Amino acid sequence: MAFCEAVLNCEGKKSKVIQWTCSQENHKTQGKYYHMVIKLNKIKRLLSVWEYLKNEWNVYVHFSYRPTNYYLAWLYTTKEDEDFIQSAGHPDLGNSGPPRNMAASQVRAKR
Repeated sequence: MAFCEAVLNCEGKKSKVIQWTCSQENHKTQGKYYHMVIKLNKIKRLLSVWEYLKNEWNVYVHFSYRPTNYYLAWLYTTKEDEDFIQSAGHPDLGNSGPPRNMAASQVRAKR
């Protein structure tokens, strides 16, 4: 999928992608759009990714830092697309349920 490739190709050298999922969704009035969740090995500023997508592909994106954990973001990303794509070796989150540390991450998010 070209969208995934565009995002992943501008990840930079300081952070490394651990896993990702990308899906396509049909908007009721504006055609197709994409959701993507990326798990990095450390925090990354995403302005360079935003600029790259805008300048090279004429694609405008919105980055959200909520939900606060990968599992919740994965659930939102895959909610409507049965044909979503994932990175190689991605764990099967659809059959595993929430992670054991889910309660701890939700408490931290409320602070």
